[in-house]
Amino acid sequence: MTIGKYIAPDGIEICYEIFGEENNIPPLVLLSGAGLQMLAWPDEFCKSLVAYGNRVIRFDNRDTGESSILDHLPTPAPWRFALTHKVGLKVSSPYSLEDMASDLVHLLDGLDIEKAHLVGISLGGMIAQVAAINSSDRVKSLTCIATQARNSRYAMPKLKTVFKILRSPRPGRQGYIDWSIDLIRTVGGTAAEGPDDYLREMSGRMFDRGISRDGLSRQVCAVYAASDRRPALSKMSLKTLVIHGAEDPLISPEASKEIAATIPGAKFVLVDGMGHGILRPTWPKLIELITEHVLTAS
Repeated sequence: MTIGKYIAPDGIEICYEIFGEENNIPPLVLLSGAGLQMLAWPDEFCKSLVAYGNRVIRFDNRDTGESSILDHLPTPAPWRFALTHKVGLKVSSPYSLEDMASDLVHLLDGLDIEKAHLVGISLGGMIAQVAAINSSDRVKSLTCIATQARNSRYAMPKLKTVFKILRSPRPGRQGYIDWSIDLIRTVGGTAAEGPDDYLREMSGRMFDRGISRDGLSRQVCAVYAASDRRPALSKMSLKTLVIHGAEDPLISPEASKEIAATIPGAKFVLVDGMGHGILRPTWPKLIELITEHVLTAS
């Protein structure tokens, strides 16, 4: 494994980790959800993808983990942007999904990667879509997991769920771990049941690397401020796989079905027992789907 940091031309520092040896196949770049660090793609999950011959790169989005925390920017109040969107008004955000997609492209530049297979979950799937739209020459294939193409009634969680996600945990490491596990249990579906030692270990590592509650608010605000991507997606010719959990309470599977119906030739797969997240019981199926998709795209 290789861990490093790249400073983009705009000054954003991006922390990344590479699994596997360099080869002549475009790497898989994994994009995380809102407020989640690259560790949300668990080590063993990444190593399993490498076992199939893939080179895997995961990274912290801006405002998470060891990438740049943009506390010089304003922090929108969650209740304000959620209610603004609810009544149909335009939401203004400190930065956009386009800015976050630029971070990804800058990282590819910094690592001298011409093309990559993009695999994004939730917010990461939205960023991957924007990158595929604006930098199609850098994207070999697209995999969207548990995400959306517009802020529709299928895509946006209930306000009480948003407030639960954005509420502050109890102070300290254990408080963050407890908050994280509670959230995973809330949105993870059947896959969140059973032993959770690996989740507690992952949450503890995230806390140790640094947690930004304000960064989470800025990321979620960028989602609420995003425009409808369907018109641009409908013009894409990129090989696309769309995956959604049948038990996802955060974003309805209908949102992913809409993506698959919009992108020409896209494939949609509904995974039983899966909620919102990359949880151990779903790993074999997700690894199978992603590996097959990447292989056919390559």
